Amino acid sequence: MTMLVLAAAATVVVRDATAVQCGVDSLRAGIIEVPRPGAVAAALSAARNPIPRAELVARLVAAGMPSLAATALIRELEAYRVLRRPRRTESPITVVGHSPLARLSAALLREEGWRVRRSACAEPGDLRQARGPVLVVDCAAHYGRLTPLLLQHCPTFLPALLIDGHGLIGPARISGRGACPLCHVLYRHEEDPRWFRVLAQAQAAAGAPPAALHTTAARLSSCAAWLAGGQDQPPGHPGVELAPGEVLRLDPHAARDMEHRETIPPHPRCPWCGAGTGQR
Repeated sequence: MTMLVLAAAATVVVRDATAVQCGVDSLRAGIIEVPRPGAVAAALSAARNPIPRAELVARLVAAGMPSLAATALIRELEAYRVLRRPRRTESPITVVGHSPLARLSAALLREEGWRVRRSACAEPGDLRQARGPVLVVDCAAHYGRLTPLLLQHCPTFLPALLIDGHGLIGPARISGRGACPLCHVLYRHEEDPRWFRVLAQAQAAAGAPPAALHTTAARLSSCAAWLAGGQDQPPGHPGVELAPGEVLRLDPHAARDMEHRETIPPHPRCPWCGAGTGQR
């Protein structure tokens, strides 16, 4: 039995006497001409909770739509992500770390309906049990110990840091591909040989500026949901995508272009995934 549910950001409203609209922004929202807009809006709104596809078709038919038209409409709304399959949550998202960013990101994921597994110190046993994506949050001081464990047990993981009032997400490791956290440290060391030492001290002493904290947590939780197979983005949006090795720098105080992206390859001197190790 195929179940369907309305996207969290989708709202079905009556546009006028001839159409319903799925959202407020007419440039993004789907506008559907139907004979009985009020009845069709009520039928679609029944999918606010998961509903069998066949039952939703039957409700639309009862609202005055021909069966073929109702089936075609449901397919169109699925393609536009107004309707989607209910989330499968067999594999939780693991959040390693207990900083404010780690706590807020975990809370946002739980609010979105994801199962979240927390880890304070990421002992080997903890990582062996991480079946879904792993977020490694504000753990730079432990990269030397964590990186080999992550590479061995976690095909998909995403580091994140709060630094100097901005957020840093990545490099993304996806299905065993992409640079690791140590690669990123090595690249930064080429720019500043004292970068890691300074970072460790700054993270131990710094607070969590609210703007950077909330901006980064929102983006990190969205990336984590995408890595876990979710489609949480609102209908009409292109959606989240991450490439292996991609790094996101988030600056909520920037005049424009708040997010900057770059992709880094495995560092040739990385002992775990550099040239010649076979772990690219």
